[in-house]
Amino acid sequence: MDETGQNTIKAFDSYFTTDRIRMLKIMCSALPVSYLNTFALVIKCMELSYTQSLSSPACKNCFQCSSFRFRDNQSGEEFIDFLNELIPYSNSAESREIRRIQEMLQMMSRMKEAFDMINLLKELFPEGFQGGDNNPMDILSGMSGMSGQDISAIFDLFRKE
Repeated sequence: MDETGQNTIKAFDSYFTTDRIRMLKIMCSALPVSYLNTFALVIKCMELSYTQSLSSPACKNCFQCSSFRFRDNQSGEEFIDFLNELIPYSNSAESREIRRIQEMLQMMSRMKEAFDMINLLKELFPEGFQGGDNNPMDILSGMSGMSGQDISAIFDLFRKE
């Protein structure tokens, strides 16, 4: 398990537990084995009770203001990194699905970059965008002063990761 995943789990655990619960967890190591299951259930019930108390109106935004990274403006790259953290805890089918999602997100990111580049080209060479259906090949061929090698170099940029 990588350190980032461990840190995320520790941050979650530290938010949803109290010092008293931590003390009880330490006390587990001193108990006879016959009491361990019952004691563990008591601890889990205390954690559940504490977690439910966090949903009160006074604590509604506590978790959102903490160091957790789920925000509306999260970038695709941050989400891909988040998915990488899930892979060590996934079975092989889930790992394949996560990787497929990552590839799809990366492809969408490259497509966005390509559209941004075309919009930039529209600004730089407006004469190439007059009329027509804005086919990228028509657009590029309509730009004056660009050789085939220049156009090829632009498409090479789209292929890079």
